[in-house]
Amino acid sequence: GAYMNLMNGNGNGNGGATQQQQQQQHSVGGMGIGQTPGFAGALPLRLSWAMCSSSASAAASSSSSAASATGSAADTSNHHHTRGDVAPPRFGHSCTVVDSALWGSELVVVYGGVGVATNGTNPTNPASVTRGDVRVYHVSSNTWFEPDVQQGPAPRARCFHAAAACGKYVLVFGGRHGRLRLADLWALDTDAWQWTCLFDDISMAANANRGATPPQRNVPAPCARDYTTLTSIGGGRALLFGGYCETRRWLADLWVLDCPFLKNDGLVIDGAEDVPLAVRAEEARARAGPTAPYLAPLCRWALVTNAPGAAPTNATIADLPPAPGMPPPPPPPPPPPANASYPAPRSAHAAALVQDRLLVLGGEGPNGALLNDLWAMRGVRGECPPTWTRLKIDGPVPSPRMGHTLTPLGGAALAVIGGLGDGGWISRKDVYLSDAIVL
Repeated sequence: GAYMNLMNGNGNGNGGATQQQQQQQHSVGGMGIGQTPGFAGALPLRLSWAMCSSSASAAASSSSSAASATGSAADTSNHHHTRGDVAPPRFGHSCTVVDSALWGSELVVVYGGVGVATNGTNPTNPASVTRGDVRVYHVSSNTWFEPDVQQGPAPRARCFHAAAACGKYVLVFGGRHGRLRLADLWALDTDAWQWTCLFDDISMAANANRGATPPQRNVPAPCARDYTTLTSIGGGRALLFGGYCETRRWLADLWVLDCPFLKNDGLVIDGAEDVPLAVRAEEARARAGPTAPYLAPLCRWALVTNAPGAAPTNATIADLPPAPGMPPPPPPPPPPPANASYPAPRSAHAAALVQDRLLVLGGEGPNGALLNDLWAMRGVRGECPPTWTRLKIDGPVPSPRMGHTLTPLGGAALAVIGGLGDGGWISRKDVYLSDAIVL
């Protein structure tokens, strides 16, 4: 493959801006890009950013920084302003696209993150707060709304978690609540706007007591972490890779998540409608009993690979009977080859599924070093032994970064946007990147 730089936000050659250069351009025009050899499909002749919405608290800063590539005054004629209540400002959140048949549109589901809360006695003195709200952008109608989430069990407010779409559900794993790292798994039904716990937090004791041994369980599961990735691979399954754990170590483990109840939820099977997920959760809670410390899981985890010498990542909890109706587990993933290579432990990386390959790019590695290597995992669905391969890229590659995004564009193309760089100083990480690169 080869990278192609589409946008360089400040024109300084490295696609970044220091903390003293954080003004961003909301509109970039005049970039003549035609058919490019090796790129799966034609690129538009003009590439531009269009600001769909901006919250009131961000309007002042954005209005002064929005300018075209030619340096002229900001042109807002192409801005598609949304209706409804825009999601409040935040970072460290998740943003998941769900193709909803009920809503007749794609939904962009924003959950959690760190936002700003004004002090009740002094509104001009804002303080950060971990958010647990859900905000939704309805693509077809260009409208934001806050869904009326049903009363009942719900995840703790969190930031730096991982999320993925699984049919009509948004899966949310881990993250951080204050200083507490989490390992629970939740599913948000975007038809009914109802949360269901699929897997209880499995290291709460260890987190709360900083080193206490959690109660034992004979079922494997990933330990509590933040800055990880969760990537859906279809069929009620997803892949979890890497992150940063409570013992302050970077992780290199790859887990496969199997949620068998999500495959047929609400569908008609053999003439009868399958039991809804929320009903199964109530049955599981009743079966575990009122004194059980944890809910019987509605999913299962299996460790696929872990780099030799990397941090151990299994976490265990009290043994509980499986949830009612849980089918037998699938065959375990085949072992990797004896001479296999592995990506280095990392967090705040980016991952995406392209043509039955899990691709992982960059992140922060051991000792805080930033990475820009690109790895591909074959065998994500068990069709062959799981194998990691570091991809060789022709020509220039993106600068080392963390906190960026990696988005499939169709075919074999990917977009890499933004992130945090170090400008050559490992300990500083003061370069905010605004480049857009296609692989």
